[in-house]
Amino acid sequence: MVVGGGPGGVELACALQYRLGTLSKTIGRLFKVSLVSKGKILSTLSSMSRSVILPLMKERGIDVIECDGGVTRVDADNLSVSDHSVAFDEYNQGIF
Repeated sequence: MVVGGGPGGVELACALQYRLGTLSKTIGRLFKVSLVSKGKILSTLSSMSRSVILPLMKERGIDVIECDGGVTRVDADNLSVSDHSVAFDEYNQGIF
């Protein structure tokens, strides 16, 4: 789970997905990468940039969660955003 929809968050989510994809082949376990953003991701860039990046993230299996209020709480197994919770797997913690 990556929090932050700016260029750094998008780059980190893509790099993490690539690395976990390689690790998945080694240990035989699938990993899911999600990016949580307060508002639209890459909001400071042009709409053309978004139209290129969003399909690539979807193609790579990265979930993009754009919410109005941002992250309000982080617990051991979920992240609370303005209107709902997003669960994550504790197994993914501490791999690196």
